[in-house]
Amino acid sequence: MRWLVARLAFLRIPVAAYLAITLVLPVLHGAARRADFVAHAMWVLAGCGLVVAAALLVAGVIDVALHLTRKDRP
Repeated sequence: MRWLVARLAFLRIPVAAYLAITLVLPVLHGAARRADFVAHAMWVLAGCGLVVAAALLVAGVIDVALHLTRKDRP
């Protein structure tokens, strides 16, 4: 699993920037006091989780496909 995480290291910056813009900045401006902010935060976190999971799945499928189609297999 560590190799998949290493393959997707490029996602750290975009996901962190997205979370900072959609969660941290509103919290700094007082949005955390509003009741609907929790629902917003849940959707944002769930969406980020789905994007990362999809990227992990695609990277895993590609790595398996490349491994299975190698010419130097015995």
